[in-house]
Amino acid sequence: MSNVNELNSRSKDQELIVFRVDDLKCSLPIQEVQEVIEPPNITEVPMEKPEIEGLINLRGRIVTIINMRVRCGSVPVDVTKNMRIIAIEMQGELMGLLVDKIEDFIQASEKNIIPVPSNIRSAVDVFGSVYKEADQLIGILDLEKTLLGMS
Repeated sequence: MSNVNELNSRSKDQELIVFRVDDLKCSLPIQEVQEVIEPPNITEVPMEKPEIEGLINLRGRIVTIINMRVRCGSVPVDVTKNMRIIAIEMQGELMGLLVDKIEDFIQASEKNIIPVPSNIRSAVDVFGSVYKEADQLIGILDLEKTLLGMS
């Protein structure tokens, strides 16, 4: 009987890809991720929104790159080979989230995922929920808020 309960609780777990954006520890459900790539040369797009780093060609598809540092209110830095682009699809368009580094892949227990506190204004702009680990909090991005809520 305990094996059935254990299986049921595991099925409610969420696998997350955990990454850094400046000092923020962020994550995305792994099923929302198409792939993770090293940043190639990014073509700048003049007079675009500040969050848009530019465009890349990924196997024949044009991908809009969102600088997550800028999107989260941090100071942008030059793109390095240590950074990564997390490719996601939103409304039929392939987009890439430029992040500082990938840290981990974790199983997040549903019971430790909570709504974003309403008194944290800036976080509400990109996070849909928060995962409570033993000694830290990891923001779980809401892709609609993150990408459709850009200035």
